[in-house]
Amino acid sequence: MKTLRFIILLLLCCHFCLGQNKQIDSLKIELSKAQTDTTKVLIYEKLMHVAPDDKAGIEYGLQGLELAKSIRYDVGEILCGNEVGFLMVQSDYYRSIPILIATKDLCEKTHNQLELVRALGLLGYAYGDVDYQKALLYYRECEKLMAKENLSENIMPISTAMGYLYKDHGNLDTALTYLQKGYQLSLNSDKYPIRPNSFYKHFGEIYYKKGQKDLAMFYFKQSIAAFKGKPEGQTYQGIALIFRDKNQLDSAKFYAKKSLEVEQKESRPTYIIQSANLLFELYRPNPAQALKYHLIATNTKDSLFNQEKVTQIEKLAYEEREKTARNQRRIEAHQTDFENKIRIYALSALVIGISLFTFFLYRNNKNKQKANALLHQQKEEI
Repeated sequence: MKTLRFIILLLLCCHFCLGQNKQIDSLKIELSKAQTDTTKVLIYEKLMHVAPDDKAGIEYGLQGLELAKSIRYDVGEILCGNEVGFLMVQSDYYRSIPILIATKDLCEKTHNQLELVRALGLLGYAYGDVDYQKALLYYRECEKLMAKENLSENIMPISTAMGYLYKDHGNLDTALTYLQKGYQLSLNSDKYPIRPNSFYKHFGEIYYKKGQKDLAMFYFKQSIAAFKGKPEGQTYQGIALIFRDKNQLDSAKFYAKKSLEVEQKESRPTYIIQSANLLFELYRPNPAQALKYHLIATNTKDSLFNQEKVTQIEKLAYEEREKTARNQRRIEAHQTDFENKIRIYALSALVIGISLFTFFLYRNNKNKQKANALLHQQKEEI
């Protein structure tokens, strides 16, 4: 999801410029002169934005995040948490998830709705490759909150993000609906974080999976042209698949290799595995070459899905389910307590009412008895 990664990068105000090194040096000087820890946190957050690569950005972000936690600076912790969590998604989404969950919880605690939208969207993105249902849940929460707060998709392009998720998990018609909505928003607004030409590759993938390969090839070529011959690796992979299906194996190998080259350069393990597996299939008649690509796929998969990381993500999922269950039990307990209090108040009111009624009835009877006695006495005197 290189496109989605670029989108969220824009959303979090991550921008680079020609004077990047000067910016970093200037910010480091500011950091050394900063008088307060809150100022230092905000400088670390700025350094993430101009860091030369994700690794450096993560280092700055973690320093800012830890400092913000130590001084209980909620705003700084939220800003650093969202950004560093995002930067980690591509290289180690298992580590990014707990950071983003903590950021989400803090946003809810402090009622920071704008950053909560981002945290929810980023959690959907982080879970996209490992837990489809949980990713969809976070995206829907994000979509619902944006509607409630009347927030523009210029802040978080949730329609496009959900379209990517549906596409990657085979829900093609729904994916097309969401992506077409995102595409129209992009056409109608210069402020939309995704430009129209970024949709071509995704349309190509959808139409390929729907069996409309000529239309898929059209969009893949549109993507190559739009990115001036340097598209995402998935674009090359889509073209390779079409040539494979047409039994034009030399062309299929050529584009599959270009795909693998791009994905390795970008260090995107999920797509490295896909490209290597395709090349393994194409080179099956050549055992030596096939083994080469099989090892690339296997080694990448082992590093991505080792047991320790699987255990970690399962633990996170369990802890989150337990937290949700505890919150639900707390809500139910409060509701039960409230209902019991209402019953007690109602019963007390009823008892008081009956007591008052009995008292007034008794008093009326006494007054009647006195009046009758007085009348009887008066008659006797007459």
